[in-house]
Amino acid sequence: MTSLALFSLLYFLSVFTLTDSSLSSITTAAPPAASKCTLLNSFQPGFFVQGDYVIGGIFPLHFNLKKPDLNGTYRPPPINCNGHRLYPRAFRWAQAMRLAVEEINQNPALLLNHTLGYKIFDSCGYPLTGQRAVLSMLNGLSEENSSMCTNGSSLLAVIGASGSAQSIVLSRILQPFRIPMISYSSSCACLSDRQKYPTFFRVIPSDDYQVKAIARLLVQFNWTWVGLLRGDNDYGRFAAKGLLRELQETKVCVAYQEMIPLLYTRQGGLRIMKV
Repeated sequence: MTSLALFSLLYFLSVFTLTDSSLSSITTAAPPAASKCTLLNSFQPGFFVQGDYVIGGIFPLHFNLKKPDLNGTYRPPPINCNGHRLYPRAFRWAQAMRLAVEEINQNPALLLNHTLGYKIFDSCGYPLTGQRAVLSMLNGLSEENSSMCTNGSSLLAVIGASGSAQSIVLSRILQPFRIPMISYSSSCACLSDRQKYPTFFRVIPSDDYQVKAIARLLVQFNWTWVGLLRGDNDYGRFAAKGLLRELQETKVCVAYQEMIPLLYTRQGGLRIMKV
């Protein structure tokens, strides 16, 4: 993985709220009062540096997510990652992005009279927190200095996300704004569809190559009876679909398929093992 790959964020809820006078004006057909733009929740980046131009970064610094109770009867609390399970490799990715930005700012030939900033968020390896991060990048750092109500975001690009399921969600949020997202590890072949994901790019090959390699290995070693185990996400679905396609004209028989569910249970795991 190169430094370019590392030039590659958690769910941030922002809505427009109407004041009491605005609500009354709607019901009485009177001239509407001025609406007040506020952010109902906030999420702060792990690393932040101001600049004339800003690049976002989304890295799974932690893999475990503390999920709050979201029952819809009160303002949702912040979603926090478990600080006891740091992912060292992702931490090095984030540090490499910081170093690259510093090197660019120190080179007068690259950005003359301008500086490059960054906002790096911890996604916990989960699409929901990655969604909050992207919206936080677009809206601003906090309720006090949000740029959403007054002008456009200074965000130029987003480096991320780590998983294909996350990148699918995040790229759809960024697509209407024509903000490119460059992933360093999302390899689902589905993301190569330029009609669905015109602003998504990556610096690693898609799973098409991996699927073809697996199919050739099975043929090479004369395996004629295999089982297929995949995850319950777009990454697993597209990979399994591609492998079945590659094995159609061979003697390899996929005897059964099993799926590891998102809501994993011990009983489900034992059933898969027994199969």
